[in-house]
Amino acid sequence: MKKLPRGADSRIDRVIEGYSDMVYRLAFARTRKRRDADRIYQEVFLRYMEERPGFADSGREREWFLRAAASCSGDPPKPGKRQAAGAAGEGRSAVTGGGFDEGLAFGAALDSLPDSCRTALHLYCYEGLSTAEISNILEESESEVRMKLARARRRLAGRLRGGGLDR
Repeated sequence: MKKLPRGADSRIDRVIEGYSDMVYRLAFARTRKRRDADRIYQEVFLRYMEERPGFADSGREREWFLRAAASCSGDPPKPGKRQAAGAAGEGRSAVTGGGFDEGLAFGAALDSLPDSCRTALHLYCYEGLSTAEISNILEESESEVRMKLARARRRLAGRLRGGGLDR
């Protein structure tokens, strides 16, 4: 293992503290599985320590971490049936503000979204990024990002109303 330059430990600690929650949230939003999110989280920070990229500003640094998390996520397999109801709705009640059943419905609706739509929605809603920033991270046009966001909202609304999947 390469020896880190003097002061690198404090920089790495600062980076991990500053971006760990964001990286994990995106990894989990993409995969919907803790085990996979943990693996992606580790990959992103190992990549950071190996590459030690320099950034002009914190916005570029944040963008690098989001892009790395999205690319490490790859194209995960579609979620199958859950083993236990608790695993599917775990932690979602806080997101929806509702009860356990509403959390399960919201989780199932999220699971029904294509990965690319779920990623765009997460970056927009939970990370507060603009469509231009998402476009840059996902390396897609802004119109593609806006289309994915609209499609995700339509599908979520349809699922939560009980009307199945709207196209």
